[in-house]
Amino acid sequence: MAAAAAAARRLLSSRLQTTTTRLLHATAGASQGAARETSGGFIHPAAVVHPDAVIGQGVLIGPFCTVGPSARIGDACQLHGGSHVMGDTELGEGCVVQT
Repeated sequence: MAAAAAAARRLLSSRLQTTTTRLLHATAGASQGAARETSGGFIHPAAVVHPDAVIGQGVLIGPFCTVGPSARIGDACQLHGGSHVMGDTELGEGCVVQT
């Protein structure tokens, strides 16, 4: 039973990530600036990400997000539009940050 639930979560997470990526790409076309793709992830052109921030693989960063210089974002994290990660903050794998 636990294996089936884990498989369902992985499938749902994969579909959510695909849908989110499509939406972010569609939004990026309407905004100025260039979207950045990083290690299978996506950073919206309206996001501000400090160059010293550590960004994991498959991370999706939405519009109007801010990531500070000492922030560490784990693999497969999602920052929804308008969310901010500042200071000595570390997000583990698969975290979702909403406004």
